[in-house]
Amino acid sequence: MTPQIPLELYIKLQRAQEHIMTLLVENTDQYFNKKPYEIIVEPDDKTGLGHTAYISFTEPLPPIFAVRIGEALYQLRSTLDHTVMMLSDAPPTSRATEFVITDNRESFEGIGKPRLSKRLDAIRAPGARSFIEAVQPFNQHSGDPVDNALWVLHELFMADKHRRLLLTQAASHGSRRIPFYPGVREIRFTSGALLSDDRNRAVLAEMTLTERRHQFELDIEPMLTVAFADEPVAQNRIALDVLDDVLRFTSFVVGTLCKYL
Repeated sequence: MTPQIPLELYIKLQRAQEHIMTLLVENTDQYFNKKPYEIIVEPDDKTGLGHTAYISFTEPLPPIFAVRIGEALYQLRSTLDHTVMMLSDAPPTSRATEFVITDNRESFEGIGKPRLSKRLDAIRAPGARSFIEAVQPFNQHSGDPVDNALWVLHELFMADKHRRLLLTQAASHGSRRIPFYPGVREIRFTSGALLSDDRNRAVLAEMTLTERRHQFELDIEPMLTVAFADEPVAQNRIALDVLDDVLRFTSFVVGTLCKYL
């Protein structure tokens, strides 16, 4: 984040970052340090060389996780709207301005439907308005709006407005222990959402042993975090990675627009 932007905007971006860091440092540690899970290792086949470590959770994720993420999303979305208001010739009480975010060019331009971009008409600097259009999801180079951080922000923010965000436990960066396990030739940890099967367990790691064993115990202390579950724009992605991308891009957009103030 850049301190050259107005204090009002800087504080809101900083507040979003604080929510994200609290989720990372406090909330997830408090939950996972209690070890609310069980890990078992089972053979994959008759050879006894391939084994899978399964993890099952004994406690659901606390509601504060979704609340904290929602608060961060609110501050980021609000910062964009406040920026447009500052750029516009509009009275302080006006509700006619908004940082429009859409994946549909026709909606933006008003082709056959109400023109969303009219909420940008009061912006004084043509360059600022052009920049907002340039970063719209419908201009995403890949052609997929999901690759656009503003679209991810918009969709998650709208979801949080109407219901609780859908989250799940996730694995990240393997194990807290040195990745050397006696009797294990190779181990491949799951990275991302831990998706439970019909037995309410998820694959934590797959491994190949140095010799055949039909029973095998492994002392794993996994690196665990939180992922979005069935949210289409961020499905199975680690929540903190998604939030970091959104925070960085929002800060870039706001910093760029503030040059026109």
